Amino acid sequence: KDEPKAHLGQGIKKRWGELRDFFKNDPLGQRLVALGNDLTAICQKLQLKIREVLKKYVKNLVEEKDDDSK
Repeated sequence: KDEPKAHLGQGIKKRWGELRDFFKNDPLGQRLVALGNDLTAICQKLQLKIREVLKKYVKNLVEEKDDDSK
């Protein structure tokens, strides 16, 4: 059965509120939020490390090219 759009929007708002309450108030939801924050921090550190390694690698390639051209 097709529901009017107004009812569909209310259902979405209700589900969104339930999800928000789960992550805000439920102990498991709070642990999931903490885990997500930890994973975000780990990924940011990993991204910085990868950039450092790539920077050194490219710098070495440029230096090798300069040495070969002499």
